[in-house]
Amino acid sequence: MLNADAKRDLRVIAVRADALLGEGTCSYIDECWDARDLVEAFDRDEADTPEKAVEWAYEQEGITREQGTNCSSGEPGCSLIEEHQAWQDKMAAR
Repeated sequence: MLNADAKRDLRVIAVRADALLGEGTCSYIDECWDARDLVEAFDRDEADTPEKAVEWAYEQEGITREQGTNCSSGEPGCSLIEEHQAWQDKMAAR
């Protein structure tokens, strides 16, 4: 599948429109996944509706931010830990 075709996939459109994950949010999903990669992952992981795709993307974003905490020095004010906590706060408010 070409990236141009993948951009028209309703699941990709839903993720790209999400207020926390979508275009311009600087999320891991926004910055590191192109449309074709998203479609391949959605298909592999059976995220077959826009709603499931958005939930899949939230899970991936959370995993990535949590992994960042494992790379942290643990020092007070570490941005990796602060970003993970900010994400957890956003998820709690969702």
